Amino acid sequence: FHSFGERILKDYGIEIGLPVNFSIYTASQQWMMVYNNLTRFELNYYRPLGNPTRFIHALLQHFSRAKDEEITPEAYLKYAQEAVLNTDSEINPEEETRRLLEVGSAYHTYNQILLEHGALDFGDLISYTLRLLHSRPRVLVELRRRFKYILVDEFQDTNYAQYELIKMLAAPQNNITVVGDDDQ
Repeated sequence: FHSFGERILKDYGIEIGLPVNFSIYTASQQWMMVYNNLTRFELNYYRPLGNPTRFIHALLQHFSRAKDEEITPEAYLKYAQEAVLNTDSEINPEEETRRLLEVGSAYHTYNQILLEHGALDFGDLISYTLRLLHSRPRVLVELRRRFKYILVDEFQDTNYAQYELIKMLAAPQNNITVVGDDDQ
């Protein structure tokens, strides 16, 4: 999935404003990027006094999971802001709201910094491909013509965003075969 997304974005990413020569950051490059830009993140809840970098890995995993579920930074921020209005929570509503807004803001900042560096992470390869196909119907039609038949191996490991990509590309003919391990 990731190499497919990379290939599509190298060919068509400029149509949604991605640099043509983007790089793909590894987990350690992502960590260093966040560490080097820590002051740009408005972290209070997730910045322990003794070790300000303690939660960087957890935040990066959270952002990765959001991308796997096709949750954009904008959608995350919107959800957090709506949570501000709905303070019916049994736990401390102000604290929960601050936490959600902090994570949403950090997710947005993280993606901005990635783009400033001309970089994407692995989740971006799928999420930006989906964004491209949603916003550029001509590209979707062209890719559907190019990939008339789709085979997905290890289907049991497919996440939501990858599944949405498969559905978009396979429609309307739905010439798709999937292979999965029923022991998993």
